[in-house]
Amino acid sequence: RQEGCTTYALNSAIRENHIEVVRFLVERRTEGCSDATVHHAAATGKLDVLRLLHDTTLGRFSSQTMDMAAAAGQLQVVKFLHCHRPDDGCSADAMDDASRRGFGQVVRYLHDLGKTCTTNAMDDAAANGHLDIVQFLHNYRHEGCTTDAMNQAARNGHLNVVTFLHTHRKERCTVDALNDAASFGHAAVVGYLKEHLITFCDMNRAATLARRGGHVALALELEMIPTVPHHIDLI
Repeated sequence: RQEGCTTYALNSAIRENHIEVVRFLVERRTEGCSDATVHHAAATGKLDVLRLLHDTTLGRFSSQTMDMAAAAGQLQVVKFLHCHRPDDGCSADAMDDASRRGFGQVVRYLHDLGKTCTTNAMDDAAANGHLDIVQFLHNYRHEGCTTDAMNQAARNGHLNVVTFLHTHRKERCTVDALNDAASFGHAAVVGYLKEHLITFCDMNRAATLARRGGHVALALELEMIPTVPHHIDLI
C-alpha cells in the first residue's frame, strides 16, 4: 500500500509500549512522533524506546525531556540522556521537580553534574516532608529557600522538617505557619511553633482557624495563650 501513516502510529505504539511495532516504524518509516510522546517515554522510563528514537533521529529531544524524566524519578533515563544527548541538557525544573517529589537519587545525580535549581527545590521538598532532600540541599547547595519552606511544612504537619529549618536556616516563617498548622489540626507543629515564637502571632486568630477546622481541643489550648499587642511578620 502507499497511503502510509501519520505520527499517530508511532505515538500510539510508544504509549502502549509495543516495542516491536516501535522498532518497525522507526526502521522503516520517517513520520516520527510528537515531542509530547518523547517526553512521555522519558517520564515513564521507556529506555528501549528512547534508544531507538535517539539512534534513528526520529524523536525530537530537548531539555524538557530530561526535565520530565527527573520529575518522574527516572534516574536511568536521566543518566542515558546525559551520556548520549549532553547538548540537550535540562533546566532548573529538573532538580526542582525531583526535589518536590522526593527523588533523592535524581537530585544528587543532577547536583553532581553541576545542574541548577531554584529556591523552589527546598521550598517544595519541605512542603512535602522530604527531610533528606531538605538536608542535602541545605548542606550542598547555595540557592537556599524562602519562608514558604517552613510555612508549607507546618501547614502539612511535617514537624521534623519544621524543626530542621528552624534550627539550621535563617529564613524562618510567617504567621501563616501557625495559622495553617492550627487550621489543619497539627497540634505537635503548633506546640513547637508556640514554644519557639519570638515575635508576634495572633493566638486568637489561630484558635479561630483551629475551631473552624473542627479541632476544638487545639482551639481551647490556643485561646489560653495571651496575644502580644504588636505586629511583626516573621517568627
